[in-house]
Amino acid sequence: MRIFLFLSSVVLLSASCKEQRSAKKEMRMSVDFNYSLIVSGIAYSMYLDNSDSVFIKTTGMNQKADSFSVKMMIDQHNQFVDLITKINLAETDTLYESGVIDGEEYRLQIIKNDSAKAIYIHDPFMTGPLKSLTQWLINLQVSLTESVSAQRL
Repeated sequence: MRIFLFLSSVVLLSASCKEQRSAKKEMRMSVDFNYSLIVSGIAYSMYLDNSDSVFIKTTGMNQKADSFSVKMMIDQHNQFVDLITKINLAETDTLYESGVIDGEEYRLQIIKNDSAKAIYIHDPFMTGPLKSLTQWLINLQVSLTESVSAQRL
């Protein structure tokens, strides 16, 4: 009887640990990213979440209005997860401004598990995880838009 209780405890403990590990991997996350460079008439928005789909909408004056969804490659999705994981929302400000009049402007709504934060960035000198994320999102948008445009030809 003692052996049965011991083995049952081990099995239950093992199952509990596996559930906790898989729960950590299944972090709920999303990013709603809006980019604009007003002097060039460029603007777009992107939405990414736990899935491998990215939703992109172009809205700039010097751009053809368009919207589409496209799948990220596995390595792109893994990079997205890594970048989001590095951002500590509790320590992240909601406003990054440098006083520079022209330049790029970003608006982000980041959700990680039960935390959410809206962030406005108009600072070319910003560094750290947010800069890495915004630069990666810009590069991803260019790459995905080019691939969709090539497929449409």
